[in-house]
Amino acid sequence: MKHQARVISVFMFLALLSCSKDNGLLQHENPGAPAAAKTACTGSCDDLSEPGYNFICVTPSDIGTGIYPDYNYPHVVAAPMSTPKNVLLLFLVGTYMDPNACSKFYKQASDSGYHVIALSYVNSTTISNPCANATSESLKNYSKEVMDGVNHSEMTEVDLNNCIIKRLTLLLNYLNITYPGDGWGQFLKLNGTIAWNKMVLAGRSLGGMHVAMIGSFKPAVKRVICFSAPREVCTGVSSTWPSLSLNKYYCFTHKQDAYVKQQAVWTAMGFTETPTDVDTQQPPYGNAHLLTTNVSTTQAHKCTTVNCNLPASGWAEVWGYLLKL
Repeated sequence: MKHQARVISVFMFLALLSCSKDNGLLQHENPGAPAAAKTACTGSCDDLSEPGYNFICVTPSDIGTGIYPDYNYPHVVAAPMSTPKNVLLLFLVGTYMDPNACSKFYKQASDSGYHVIALSYVNSTTISNPCANATSESLKNYSKEVMDGVNHSEMTEVDLNNCIIKRLTLLLNYLNITYPGDGWGQFLKLNGTIAWNKMVLAGRSLGGMHVAMIGSFKPAVKRVICFSAPREVCTGVSSTWPSLSLNKYYCFTHKQDAYVKQQAVWTAMGFTETPTDVDTQQPPYGNAHLLTTNVSTTQAHKCTTVNCNLPASGWAEVWGYLLKL
């Protein structure tokens, strides 16, 4: 009976979690997620069962309640394959993409000592005609609602059960309980909130826009990496960007990928440097924060990170530079 009461009390506590306050569980508390929550990992132009890696995939609805069915792709998780940096790489994929889409990048991060989570999140706007009443503040409010589940935006509807903070908190608690020797608990503070100061944020396309904004909401993060991003979501709207610690921001894009619009957003963010061409320069690229390529491709928007669209030579040097703290 004591055990049953404990499980019931934990579920009640989970139901009261609020994303807007970054609330989570204390590390020693069991979030009620059984080991069976782990699901088989499927690859996208990549073999996630490749020897030397130990990918874990966890379906959001197995560890949380009220999960939107359209946004229930498994989270993709990897522990470090070398001496741990004790830093979490949180990756957000682009619109409607499965988190497994960029796993070759996750492998390089894992090889470099990162803990890696490619989070399943609400990676599209959830209402029709989201740009109907867009203003210069809409992009910021959109990302904020996706992050914390509070009604900030007219561009989307994301509730407390489906926001990034809640999904990440539940996943970290699950990993900490289920794989106690892998060090996942260090990314939660003793009060159960997320330890943003131990994280690198990365994302591509829409995910890159979100991490760029989240980096301003959570300035303690170590670094922000944007692939083929950030971009405006609404045509004809120039967004106002909050104050950014630009020394922490790094971006990589293709010159055939709406490059003029990309440059406009970088300028709006506060960047003044001339982008560095990785096709003609070598790491460390003059310590540049803005990197470009003009490699031959039919998928300029995807070729910087998506497994199925990478150039034959890959991006090991570029990714290594971006991941080096």
